[in-house]
Amino acid sequence: MGRKVLAALLILLLGRYVAAAFYAHPFGDDFSYAVAGVRTALLPRLWDEFNLWNGRWASNPLLLRGPLVLGLEPGLGWYRVVPVALLVLLLAAARSLAKALLPALRASDAWLLAAGILFLGLQGMPDPGEGIYWYTGSVTYTLPSAVLWFLMAWYIKAWRLSWQIRPWRWLLLGSVAFVITGFNELNIVLILVSHVILLLFVRGSMGRVPKGLWLIAALVVAGSALMIAAPGNATRGGQFPLRHDLLRTAGWASVQTIRFLGMWLLSPVLLLAAVLAAGRLEWLRERWSPSRSQIGLLSLYLVSIVFIAMALPYWATGLLGQHRTVNATWLFILPGVIGLLLAVTLRFVPKPPPPRTRFVAAVLLVVAALLTGSSGTLSQDWLMGRFPTFDAQLQQRYGRLHEAAVAGAADLTLAPIADPPRAFHYLDGGSDPSGWVNRSMAFYFGADSTLVRVEAR
Repeated sequence: MGRKVLAALLILLLGRYVAAAFYAHPFGDDFSYAVAGVRTALLPRLWDEFNLWNGRWASNPLLLRGPLVLGLEPGLGWYRVVPVALLVLLLAAARSLAKALLPALRASDAWLLAAGILFLGLQGMPDPGEGIYWYTGSVTYTLPSAVLWFLMAWYIKAWRLSWQIRPWRWLLLGSVAFVITGFNELNIVLILVSHVILLLFVRGSMGRVPKGLWLIAALVVAGSALMIAAPGNATRGGQFPLRHDLLRTAGWASVQTIRFLGMWLLSPVLLLAAVLAAGRLEWLRERWSPSRSQIGLLSLYLVSIVFIAMALPYWATGLLGQHRTVNATWLFILPGVIGLLLAVTLRFVPKPPPPRTRFVAAVLLVVAALLTGSSGTLSQDWLMGRFPTFDAQLQQRYGRLHEAAVAGAADLTLAPIADPPRAFHYLDGGSDPSGWVNRSMAFYFGADSTLVRVEAR
């Protein structure tokens, strides 16, 4: 597949994700955090969140000062800019990772590889709505995932320099790692485990650990401790009666590990991309001859990370819940998955496939990229015209909520959102006016005294 054809295909594939962002709408926590942000001062509210709900000291300020705080008309515009900015950030992080791994890459090839990595990340997300288009979920989970890609790239560059880097770089790396721990509980686990492995790797290869790495490790522990110590964690956890069940956690974490790792490793897009890559790896074969033990260790690492990531929500809540944690886990392990497929290809595919095989693989790859995973869901949404109708229905709903607030209406019954885009996973309100989704909408539009209901479908 030529560079120009590949570039055009990636622009088409990624462009659909960008275009969908301009039909995104807030819901649920977006409204409730916006109401809290408008009606309470920031510092007291952050203190209340820390003491009464969770210890996410890095992400909570972003939620309480999100776009909707500006009001609906300007806020919705900025709300839709956030997914685009996040996609650009992920692309830049992927490019940084590509250049760190392959410093000899030409600039154009680095961006092409970065676009491919970004598409794999998006295509493998089980819920792109929570990963990209829902502000509360994307800022809490996907934003730090993008920063983690940058951190990985910087670590690779430092390793190439035998960790002989200036003190300000150590401080920068440590500060970034520290902030990442404050976004969500999953990040704490991922970054702690990864830094333990990093310390062991550096000590094994160099015989010692640079003082700068110990400083980073100390900052990671400090940031994690700050979140774990939040009194609000107990309050939030008290809402889940099935939490802290060891057998349930181990059993369901194992099932989900098999489920998601199988889905990712057997992805037609990944496997077909590996077939095509096999014809262009001669330069890599000369530099790397992966052993069975290396492949085994990398496989063990990936399985362990996914198991831990699946176990965390089951231990804390007794259920997997939303897939925002799965999205973040996928982005975290994606570089390792790509490395594993390359290692297996180099080890077990001794020679490139013939041109006819590569041509068939290229055609199938295009089809798989359009029809499978979250990309397939997005294709279906565009073909069915769901995005424009979704936007029109919600604009009409906002008008009715505004009218109810102005009139001081006692009751307001809203029609349900018909056939919403599957890529957005929109959480609508229900028939109970006291439900938090309905109350959040009412409060945001200033209809505090209005009992808002959404008709059953």
